[in-house]
Amino acid sequence: MQKAATLPKEQRKLSFADWFTLLFTGLYLLVEWIPNLGAIEFMGPQWLYLSLLAAVVAGYIIFYDRSHHPGVDRIGSSTISVVYLSLFLLSGLSILAAINPTESIVCYARFVVTVTSFFNMAVLLHRRTRVIPVLLFLVAISVLLQSLQALMDFLAGFHDTPLNQLLLGIKGNMGNKNILAASLMVKLAFVMFGIFRSRSVSRGFYIFVCILGAATVFLLNARAAYIGIILETVLCVLICFVMPGRPGENRQRATIQRVGGIVVPILLALFISQALLFSALQENTGPSKYGLVSDRLVELSFSNNSSTGRLDLWKAALSYSKEHPLMGCGYGNWKLVSIPYEKTIVNDEVIAKHVHNDFLEIPAETGILGGLLYISIFIVAFICTIRSFYSSAERETKLLSLFSLVALAGYAVDSLFNFPIDRPNMQMLFALILALNLDSFLMVPSKTPSATSTKKWWRPAFALNLFVLMPVAIWLCFSTYRSLVVQYQTDEDMALDVPVNNSSINAAFPSIPNLAKSAIPIDAIKARYLMLEKKYDQALVLLNNSIRVNPYIMYNEYLKAYIFFMQNRFDSAYFYSKKAFYNKPRSGQYYRTFTTICAQLRDTTDLRQAFELYTSYRKEPEPWVLYTDALRYLQYPVATVSALTDSALRLFPGDTSLRLRSAALHTITPAVSSSVAPASYFEMATAAFRAENYPVAARDFILASEAHTGGYVSMENAGLCYLAMKQYQKAIACFNTVIGSGASSDGKSECYRGICLYDLGKKEEGCRSLQAAAAKKYPEAMTLLAKNCR
Repeated sequence: MQKAATLPKEQRKLSFADWFTLLFTGLYLLVEWIPNLGAIEFMGPQWLYLSLLAAVVAGYIIFYDRSHHPGVDRIGSSTISVVYLSLFLLSGLSILAAINPTESIVCYARFVVTVTSFFNMAVLLHRRTRVIPVLLFLVAISVLLQSLQALMDFLAGFHDTPLNQLLLGIKGNMGNKNILAASLMVKLAFVMFGIFRSRSVSRGFYIFVCILGAATVFLLNARAAYIGIILETVLCVLICFVMPGRPGENRQRATIQRVGGIVVPILLALFISQALLFSALQENTGPSKYGLVSDRLVELSFSNNSSTGRLDLWKAALSYSKEHPLMGCGYGNWKLVSIPYEKTIVNDEVIAKHVHNDFLEIPAETGILGGLLYISIFIVAFICTIRSFYSSAERETKLLSLFSLVALAGYAVDSLFNFPIDRPNMQMLFALILALNLDSFLMVPSKTPSATSTKKWWRPAFALNLFVLMPVAIWLCFSTYRSLVVQYQTDEDMALDVPVNNSSINAAFPSIPNLAKSAIPIDAIKARYLMLEKKYDQALVLLNNSIRVNPYIMYNEYLKAYIFFMQNRFDSAYFYSKKAFYNKPRSGQYYRTFTTICAQLRDTTDLRQAFELYTSYRKEPEPWVLYTDALRYLQYPVATVSALTDSALRLFPGDTSLRLRSAALHTITPAVSSSVAPASYFEMATAAFRAENYPVAARDFILASEAHTGGYVSMENAGLCYLAMKQYQKAIACFNTVIGSGASSDGKSECYRGICLYDLGKKEEGCRSLQAAAAKKYPEAMTLLAKNCR
């Protein structure tokens, strides 16, 4: 009973070609279920899947089912196709102006896949309105499964997970919750179409799906999706009033039923999500960025704070478009040129990568004409819908045109606040929506030139795309996927300073792309591995060669400063560390490096200016710790350092590092301001070590050892500090002192001396020291012996 009502009678009339159409369309919908397959991002395998599917479908259209060939010519000659292809060609032309042409080509390959998918679905669905009921059912199943998964994830962590963490973890295979919410929001237009055109049990199924889907969207606290679902609901209600009913039905009654069938589920979903969020907030009383739907709706505004910095990004894109109106920065290159605009907005090496508004990002990348062409796609679709509605087309054709426009409106809202043009699932939906809107327009009986005039060269052009562009696009998508798999490991390694065998990592990277997902050059990541192995010359070659891959993120300069510092080339280290910091003044590691080098050069002016600039952006305790440690390293008067530390404590009273430093400094008597009480050396060294300020920590641990405080541990800790700074000879001297004293019996000094010797290339000596540590049962020594001293 359920099945017969959900899958209408038209199913029995479906031809073999119709079932192939539904099969391929269903396979397109499956892109949202492709897992990351070992990649750091879901996008990698999903774009690869779409590229392979697009090639298979295009091959089927060209070689297997020739009944589709007339549709290729009609669709290719349509206004929407011409506008879309014009944007496609202009985007390709913009690669000539790109800062990083390789990145442009990688991104353009995805555009090839999207355009091919649009033509595939438009051709498959051309004059096949009988498959629409089943297509709506497939979309509804997709919404149902995604909603059930999201709601189960929410309920599973309902009681013991903070709301922020809980919502951020609900993302399916989309990457984040906002993309999941946007996908559901757009697909809900198809579910509302199902409610409008269905009856009895079938309508009940779509209403149930609508409730779950809308409740999930509201639950996810994605404000752009809120706007989209509200707009879609208003448009659907408008359709209920303007669209004539079926022959013989009571118009007023049918309108009320259809309006109620759409509005009531949305209101019920709102109530359910409000209740769930309220209960979750009651269970977890801590601070939360997210909250009730009503609160999030009240927050809707175009202020910079409420838009998470989007206004700054929009202003930057507008400014760049005015400065580069013809070609922009090159397709896919906004992630590079945006960095100078963002340097006072975002912390560390994080970059926005997107404008969070496709209507502004496209002109910034392809020029103003590109932006106008993108807007024109939506305008032409709207005009086609109006012409379809006022034509003599069948009722089902008009409904398809109207509801495809509703879905396109939802997509447009997401384009206004996010970046669906970069997401494979959203581009799949965009291609499907455009295809349905175009196909409904092409079924209008009127003989207008835009709808009927065709050119026979569209078929060979379609074939040429399959044999020329698609193989390149597939290879680029595969190569990008391989890179993302390697980046899964390197992204974890970036937080560590432990040498890793670079040959296994660096050789795994494909030649393309040359930019990581973080916008750091791949060669810079390779150079970092070489740097940690002290292969400085090889690292510098890679860094110098890749400087133009992303000249704005300053990661190459940061690594070069580090290398020159380790080589005692302090002038070069100063030059590159200063360049890195002042071009990214909110970067913590750039600030730490510049501070360390300024202290080494005793440059108190730059030290102070960098501190003042950094703290003007980031109100955190760490820069105060680094600055006061640097002043102590430079032997500033204790009273001055103590006063600064106390000032910092007033700003950050709960910070442990500052409290330890303040307590240690206050043990120093004013009469001996140039010295420190012996008991304080160990405490201050420990605090510096915790803050990873190893030069200060090493000095204070040695002073503590000379003052006979902390026992042999002081000298051993000094050795660990030197080891962390890769100053192996100094570290070995400290460990030898501990070993020679006979005070230590746990084998720790022998183990770390062995590590130093091994890193210096003295493998035999290093292994003997590790054997001595293993004989004293030091656990890490046994592991290192088994791995390195076979």
